[in-house]
Amino acid sequence: MDDKKETGTMSAGVDDSAAPPLTPFATSNASSPGAARSTFHPDVPSRGGVPGNVSGVAGSQTAPEAIEPNRLVIGREVKLKGGKISSCDRLSLEGEVEDVDLSKARLLEVAPVGVFKGKADVDEAVIGGRFEGELTAHNRLTIKDGGSITGSVRYGSIVIEPGGSISGEMQTLTEQSSS
Repeated sequence: MDDKKETGTMSAGVDDSAAPPLTPFATSNASSPGAARSTFHPDVPSRGGVPGNVSGVAGSQTAPEAIEPNRLVIGREVKLKGGKISSCDRLSLEGEVEDVDLSKARLLEVAPVGVFKGKADVDEAVIGGRFEGELTAHNRLTIKDGGSITGSVRYGSIVIEPGGSISGEMQTLTEQSSS
């Protein structure tokens, strides 16, 4: 009599008794929808926020299910020369644009490494890098630490953080409308 008990099957010399059965697309706990994933999925955003939020502006993160339409992100190594950007609600700039006309946008964000040379007519602007040209921020203009603006600037209200700079012609939109 043999004292060994058979615990698994042998195929091609491999004992598969230690491994669980393989099931395609199995989840660790299918009954709870909020359960943490057991493996990393780089193609699926986590519930923690939206990838690519470069601004750090409060309230700018949205749920992954509500990805912003009409958002343009210009990455770090991208250079764009000449043209008009329209139908853009939000422009996030980490690269460089030159001779560009941005009109009727809701938000312009220039990251610390970003450079905007041209004309922009927006509701709100957050400048952390360099802006050269004509800027109109109808509601609010924020210049972050390390941000700089050179040229003609019109704004509804302005916030300049310590370390931010502005030079050129400045005018509030209320001054312009009263003259």
